[in-house]
Amino acid sequence: MGPEEAALRHGVDRGDARATAELAYLLDQRGQLVEAEALYRRAVVGGDVDAMILLGILLEKRGEWAEAELVFWRALAEGRVEVASGYLEGILPRLGSSDMFERYVEVVEDHPEWIRGDEYGRFRPA
Repeated sequence: MGPEEAALRHGVDRGDARATAELAYLLDQRGQLVEAEALYRRAVVGGDVDAMILLGILLEKRGEWAEAELVFWRALAEGRVEVASGYLEGILPRLGSSDMFERYVEVVEDHPEWIRGDEYGRFRPA
């Protein structure tokens, strides 16, 4: 373990959501996807919006489009409109939806509980 990883792990131990997201990204780049995913989820629970985007990307790569969609809607609701909407445009057709505005109303306005995530950073429709 190098000094960068050690410093990030120390931040994770202190509950620093930003350090958690950065360590998750480092591990993601190394291909250590199981630990990266767990750390992304932890960072999301801590409120890190960048971690939401990166978690959504990881889920999308694995073909877990339904959960990735909810993560991207949450990121959009948190203000990452351009990035999240770009990923949503790619995911929605895979889920059988072509109207982004209609889906926004259904998910974000009618079922906001879907994008809150649980205490483990998992996103699933109720």
